[in-house]
Amino acid sequence: VRDAERWLQGQKGPVKKTKALAKGKDPNVLKLEEDLRRWLGTKVVIKTQGRHKGTLCLDYYSLDDLDRILSLFRKAGLR
Repeated sequence: VRDAERWLQGQKGPVKKTKALAKGKDPNVLKLEEDLRRWLGTKVVIKTQGRHKGTLCLDYYSLDDLDRILSLFRKAGLR
């Protein structure tokens, strides 16, 4: 059975890791990205730079989509 498992594993090729896991992204950052994705309904990427800096990237796909995202921030009380 173990020989068969090894053979099957060899047939599938190496297991690919997601980019985030391969880079060792902090699980807290991954959770925050997912929460923001759900709230905003768009792709969100957080890139950390050191301990206290980083970049927050939000994708939008049209001007209407950008307006929708901005209105979510306005509704949350952010200007």
